[in-house]
Amino acid sequence: MRANTGIECESGRLAGATSGRYGTRYPVSRFYDDGFGPVWIYQDAGVLLAIIRAQSWESAWDIVCDEVLDDADATDPDLLAALADENGELPEGYGFRPNGNGSNLWNQTGIYSEDLNGSDLRLLTAEDMERHGIILQWESWGERE
Repeated sequence: MRANTGIECESGRLAGATSGRYGTRYPVSRFYDDGFGPVWIYQDAGVLLAIIRAQSWESAWDIVCDEVLDDADATDPDLLAALADENGELPEGYGFRPNGNGSNLWNQTGIYSEDLNGSDLRLLTAEDMERHGIILQWESWGERE
């Protein structure tokens, strides 16, 4: 680990993560490995939502949009009005998924909904791991559970 550059592992695949302190551990349900690069943490209002390994912040954000953020409510009047608008600009808190619906089977539209209260994507640091009690699970590229 290098100071201020986050957690990185080039020799394996991110296979999972757990978080929790004081003896109780919970699996991090949303994690994604894009092949190489540093590990990123995505939080929403201080709640750990995902751990992602990606080459850059932009790549990690695309993964968050595709795989982590909830689908937009297709009955929201503000969203429906924006989609009918000739400019096609979405209201704040909505965005187009960079790669369609991603692999999340619950996503029915190509539009995500983001909670703007404390949304944060940043490099995972040793301090984050200590604060949230995060343990990363790595495996060789050929291994499968």
